[in-house]
Amino acid sequence: MLDEIKRSSQFEPYVAIIQQYHRTLKAWFSSNWKTYAQVHRELRRRGSNVVEATVSMWIRGKVMAPDDPENLSRMLDILNISDPSGELSEAINKAAVKLRNVYRIYAKTVNAFLIKAAGEDHPEVDDLLRKYNLDIAAVRDSVIKEKVVEISSDLFPLSASIAGRLYGY
Repeated sequence: MLDEIKRSSQFEPYVAIIQQYHRTLKAWFSSNWKTYAQVHRELRRRGSNVVEATVSMWIRGKVMAPDDPENLSRMLDILNISDPSGELSEAINKAAVKLRNVYRIYAKTVNAFLIKAAGEDHPEVDDLLRKYNLDIAAVRDSVIKEKVVEISSDLFPLSASIAGRLYGY
């Protein structure tokens, strides 16, 4: 469904900017024989506090662009891309912010739609989801409505990897 957003003429310019940024990152990375760890160390040396996994996500294009515009400027500097006026980093950041906002709104809308539709039988929903190769039956089976009867004030140390999956804790 996100492909629909990418194809929208309203968002094409933003998508083009991010795609060009990703191509530039990947091309630089493959031609400079650097490791993610080396790029990470260089970013840290320049004042960034991101972890190495974040750097690999940026370089592989799994993240549109760094959330922090300063990290974006640092990446451009490491790539030896001149941006003295900051116009390039500003354009990339603006595109990433715009697309992140659209994706979040879209995701919230789709989630609300699916949760509402999962509990009811709507043939038109099934047709729409089939168009995008999604199975509403699986969604219906995974949605369980429960009533919250109490919220504990006790604190429990938990791994971040299980946050959101505490059913039956």
